[in-house]
Amino acid sequence: MLLAILSAKASRVITTVGGPEIMGLEHMTADYLNAISSQQQLHMVDATQPREFRFRTGANLVPDSKFGKITWARFLEGIKR
Repeated sequence: MLLAILSAKASRVITTVGGPEIMGLEHMTADYLNAISSQQQLHMVDATQPREFRFRTGANLVPDSKFGKITWARFLEGIKR
């Protein structure tokens, strides 16, 4: 499979996949910590690396390529302690 991906054009082999909803990392992390009954506090820090800035632009989002039906909240229901 890896050889097929490397030898073909990515646009023909790799499908862009997004989830059924768009959420911020802070919200997702807070929900996760709550789901696992963690007492840790969430402390956000400023982005300092170029790759971190890309997430703020929304370049990682693909709202036109929704895939699946499991929301983040539903996923977390399966891991709650």
